[in-house]
Amino acid sequence: GARNRKVYDGDVHNVSVPESAGDVKRILAETMAEIRAGRMDPKLGSTLGYLGTALLRAFEVADFEQRLERLEQRNELEKQAG
Repeated sequence: GARNRKVYDGDVHNVSVPESAGDVKRILAETMAEIRAGRMDPKLGSTLGYLGTALLRAFEVADFEQRLERLEQRNELEKQAG
């Protein structure tokens, strides 16, 4: 319950939104280092890992959508030309 809930008191002023798989990789590496150094609760690290995995999947899906759209546009142009 609420007794076991811990609030992470980190530096929230310098939080950047991950915009690429590389950003997620960097954040996850920083999280691992923070946990190993004892500066971050492993439960928070686990949550960040879960969210990072979901975000990586979303980047992957978005990339596939863009590729498919380009292929469909190319196919349509070829149909019109030929």
